[in-house]
Amino acid sequence: MRPRAGLAFLVAGTVTLLCAVGTAAQATNPIVSAILANDTIRVGEVFTLELHVDLPSTAVVRFPAVLPLPEDIEQREAVEVRSGDDDRSWSARYALLAWSSDSLSIPPVLATVAPAAAAEFEITIVPPPIAVSSVLPTDDAGLELRDARPYLRVQGFPWWILFLIAAAIATAWYLLRRRRGPEVVFAPTGPGDLAIHELEKLREEWRAGGLSVGAFYDRYETTLRRYARTTRSWAPSRTLIGLTRTGELFSALRRSLFVRFAHADAAKDAPESAIEAGESFVRSEMPRDEEADADGVDGTELDVVEEVAS
Repeated sequence: MRPRAGLAFLVAGTVTLLCAVGTAAQATNPIVSAILANDTIRVGEVFTLELHVDLPSTAVVRFPAVLPLPEDIEQREAVEVRSGDDDRSWSARYALLAWSSDSLSIPPVLATVAPAAAAEFEITIVPPPIAVSSVLPTDDAGLELRDARPYLRVQGFPWWILFLIAAAIATAWYLLRRRRGPEVVFAPTGPGDLAIHELEKLREEWRAGGLSVGAFYDRYETTLRRYARTTRSWAPSRTLIGLTRTGELFSALRRSLFVRFAHADAAKDAPESAIEAGESFVRSEMPRDEEADADGVDGTELDVVEEVAS
């Protein structure tokens, strides 16, 4: 009787131990799933793969940051991991993109589970196959061909209207040019007119601020020397002070010598006074009719040197 009782106790202990091991294994066995968040996946469009792990007890699940993907699939963003309030439900979202229209598969994903009161272990999650469709129409898809739009047809366009409009424009342009008067170009006729014109131009440039004092007096003496050479055969070696010994022109020429050779400073109104003195001297030697033409008293222009008909 005693051997039978010992055997019975041994069998009962073994059964109890097996039940405990089975219960512990069931308590640590997680429930895993993998789903595709997109109903239709097309080439070049981002889709989402979600991995879910449900645990019977509190634990931490670590998903891989980068999936082991084939060449036709690309991971676009970092993994997004979420957990429930009790750390029993974990999920990971991966943003992926496929580059070929085919049935693609992702290798199994290994995740690490770290229970609170047990050793870490790994679990395997198998993603579902991915059916990727092309963005191009299939070979058997019927394409609707439409006729060319009406405005593209130029055969019936009345081109003669364009020729009439062009002819009318050309005729009007020709008639307008015929009605225009001759273009007249005037120029000074004598040495006095030329000197007055150069002095007026020199005054305008000085007032505009485009000349220095030295450059002003250089051109001033050049203008008067050209006038003296034409009217008096004045030698280039002779000084212009010999033109007059008194008056404002004499003072202007002396001031010009000081500025040009002694680098002396001149008053601000000195150039204006010099031009007025030069104009007075030239006008005093001009004939009366020539002086009137230079001043524009009679309202006539200078002699015509060129007349161009349009």
